[in-house]
Amino acid sequence: MRRPLAIAVLCALALPHGARSDEAVDAAEGGRRIVSLNLCADELLMRLVPDEVASVTWFGKDHAASTVAAKAAAIPANHGLAEEAVAFDPDLVVAGRYTAQAAVSFLERIGVDVFVMDVPATLDEARRSILDLADRLGVPERGAALVGEMDEAMAPLQADIGRPRALVLNPNGFTAGAHSIAGELIARAGLDNSAQDLGVSGYGAVPLETVILGDVDVLIVDAEPEALPSLATDILRHPALRDMQRRIVTARVPARLWTCAGPQMGDVVTILAEAARRARAMRAVR
Repeated sequence: MRRPLAIAVLCALALPHGARSDEAVDAAEGGRRIVSLNLCADELLMRLVPDEVASVTWFGKDHAASTVAAKAAAIPANHGLAEEAVAFDPDLVVAGRYTAQAAVSFLERIGVDVFVMDVPATLDEARRSILDLADRLGVPERGAALVGEMDEAMAPLQADIGRPRALVLNPNGFTAGAHSIAGELIARAGLDNSAQDLGVSGYGAVPLETVILGDVDVLIVDAEPEALPSLATDILRHPALRDMQRRIVTARVPARLWTCAGPQMGDVVTILAEAARRARAMRAVR
């Protein structure tokens, strides 16, 4: 059911924020209109029902952040605002549990149908999240196929012996420990996660001294060379860390490959498995 008055008012408010009226009218013309307010929703919607997506977030069109940026190039972007979403007269809005919360609350109050995706902490939860969204979209078979594609892409490559020790080091010193998707992918690649031994569960920070003094064979960092310097990334340019990286293997993984669940996580396993192979070879000649 459409909401003519609310839509008319909010469409007018939305125009300065970037969704032009002609884009809002033309998007998904004649079919179901689905608006995404979350990067991971962008990626799943573009894989499950690409022809029905009326708008994605501006992150979804950023090649550094999104694995579906090329597919979403012609789709209007939004910035997570309620007025932008309503401008598309959506049949469904898909949001994340912790993103655009004010917009979600308002949209629900005016009667817009909103589906909220949880943030998966494990691969099992990621599979469930994909299947739940696919069910809500009425395409359960596509959801099952996407989960199958993801599982095939990230099939375990671990070796039974000689598992090198690895540590994720993100900006601000954040790492991934036990009970995290990143931790599961590290294990699938044949690596042991040092953060787990440090007691990190999920995601947490580690002091630089701990990283440098730890017995790490593989350091996993972001791979975006075009990223601008910032206080958050200063730790990755510390002289002591640069010296350490000359003695160990550095695996560079673009953040977009494991920010959201999908078949692209197979690329993470491949990158890390190659780092594990190099680390074992380095150990052999010491």
